[in-house]
Amino acid sequence: MKKSFFWSGILMVVFLAAALVATQATAAGKGMGMKPKASEMKAVKSGGVYVMSGKLEGVYPQWNTAVINCPEGKEMFTVAGPLAPKAELRKDGKPTQLQDFKEGESVTVKWKAVPEGHLILMLSAK
Repeated sequence: MKKSFFWSGILMVVFLAAALVATQATAAGKGMGMKPKASEMKAVKSGGVYVMSGKLEGVYPQWNTAVINCPEGKEMFTVAGPLAPKAELRKDGKPTQLQDFKEGESVTVKWKAVPEGHLILMLSAK
């Protein structure tokens, strides 16, 4: 069991690092006058908050985090990070807990970029 916990921790660090690099690269591109990627164009923006749909790739209740892959045209945008302290979690319209979500489910995620990466504000599955 200790090996499994160790590798789960390593996997989570890799996901969070990838999310942070993607966020930093996007911010750097905007500063240089580059055009936004398709994922930025299609995400619904409201005061720095984005809403996207995708597939739940990882659920980590022990770290209060989730990983969601959101298709955007020919590209894939990954939202990976912790849940906000008051994150809204829903399944079939009813309040739920993170451990009730399963990998592979189609979900809608509301998130915002923070200096550390992504902060998940809402996760919902039908």
